[in-house]
Formats: sequence, structure tokens, C-alpha cells
Amino acid sequence: MRWLLFLYPWLELWSLIELGAQTSATSTMLWVLCAGVLGIGLFRLAGRQTLEHLQQAQREGVLSQQLLMGNVARLVAGVLLIIPGLISDALALVVLLAPLRILLAKLLVG
Repeated sequence: MRWLLFLYPWLELWSLIELGAQTSATSTMLWVLCAGVLGIGLFRLAGRQTLEHLQQAQREGVLSQQLLMGNVARLVAGVLLIIPGLISDALALVVLLAPLRILLAKLLVG
């Protein structure tokens, strides 16, 4: 696990360098900027929806776990999009798509 934490930033940097080499530095900068803006927007939207769902659950006395998990998935995807790099962007896509998110949860839980 320590090796993964050590290698992850280097892999992200390498992915951005490769993207710049294959396309151009401008397109790479635009990719990082657009992903960051999308991540911030997704994070803000998910945070707002989570607060609304929690307030509704408090009024009704029932907390829907499915709605809350969807909002948490959007929060995680937003954070992953804010992190510059193609690997984190791919992971954000996996987290956003429900069937892949379920498969990822099964793999992580065991």
C-alpha cells in the first residue's frame, strides 16, 4: 500500500506528460482546467443535494441510504476530478457510473 501511495503522484504526472506529448501542452492544460471546474461543480452540487436530502430525512424521519450513497459517490467523483491527472479522472468516471461503482464496491469490500 505504501508503494501505491508513493507511485500514484508520479503516475498522475506521467499521464499528464504523455497527454501533452501526444497532443499539445495547451490541450493538456485545458483538460486539467475543465476537469477541475467540472469537479468543483459536481462537488458543490452533491453537497447541496446531500444537505437537502438530510433535511428532508429529518422532517420525514426516514433516511434513504441509496440517495445518500449516490450523493457521496458524486462528492468522491468531484474530488477525484479536482486532482490533476488522467488516472484520477478515470477513477471519477468509474465512481460516477452506477454499475461500475457497484462492481468497484464489491472488489474493495471483498
